[in-house]
Amino acid sequence: MVLVSLALALPLSSAFAAGAGGVAWADQRTVQGLTSGAISISEVGGFGYGVNGNGQRTGGFGYALYSPEGTSSLAGGVGGVIFGQEGHTGPLTFAVNLWTGLGGLSAGLAGAQTGYAILFGEANFELGVNVTPWMQLSAYVGMQGLADINARSGIGTRLATYSPVVGMRLAWGSFNAKW
Repeated sequence: MVLVSLALALPLSSAFAAGAGGVAWADQRTVQGLTSGAISISEVGGFGYGVNGNGQRTGGFGYALYSPEGTSSLAGGVGGVIFGQEGHTGPLTFAVNLWTGLGGLSAGLAGAQTGYAILFGEANFELGVNVTPWMQLSAYVGMQGLADINARSGIGTRLATYSPVVGMRLAWGSFNAKW
């Protein structure tokens, strides 16, 4: 009887779940001493994550990568996983996130267009404000890096870059969590 009651009550646990999904835009910034490499990257894409009762985020993302106007020609994409920790105070959400993934990139470097398999990583701090109980606008700052993956020569032998990144996210979901 107890097991049947627990099995029937299991779907109710999702009513107390938190999480979100939405769209994101970001742009690398050149900062003396914190930027390496000769490329600049902008990105746009989507994401989604769930949040457990301890405020831990787990989810996934997909980004289209492109070069800002007036820089080297660059196009590609990356997809991966999101891990983070969030907290709440009033209508504000703050989070520390790690976004890691794999993808592909075509870049015009040293006068030639070359394709790369890439490893992507970004650590960021995010601050969001609830526009409504189900919609949130967030801004974030962090550090982003990528490197080529080559079966023969290893990681980061032809392309390796890191740079500060700033961005915005618009998310829809549940933002009334109480940890």
